[in-house]
Amino acid sequence: MGAVVATLWRDLFSWKAALLLGALFFVLPSARGRSVAARLDGDSRATPTHELVRDSRRGLVPFYYLLYALEHAPREVATPLIPLVIAAIVASVVLHGVTATPLMNRYRQIKGRH
Repeated sequence: MGAVVATLWRDLFSWKAALLLGALFFVLPSARGRSVAARLDGDSRATPTHELVRDSRRGLVPFYYLLYALEHAPREVATPLIPLVIAAIVASVVLHGVTATPLMNRYRQIKGRH
């Protein structure tokens, strides 16, 4: 991944990547959170673990979709997706690295109260 990022770094910092990352990190997580919250509404078994899962990120899922696109879509459709998917993965890794410790500390505090 590091070699790919070193090669494609110019393509990773584009307005298309910024729009995609904004959607992935701000729009889609809230929609996912609402769907999980709706599922857990009124459920007495809902725990802090459910809250943590509700707010989790997608990890490497975009990479699997990219591989599928590279195998099944025309090259002119799939190739422009490569820098966008890599930007999403890199941003996810950075965001996880920055937020993992504070979120897990908060999780332990909340779980300790239940």
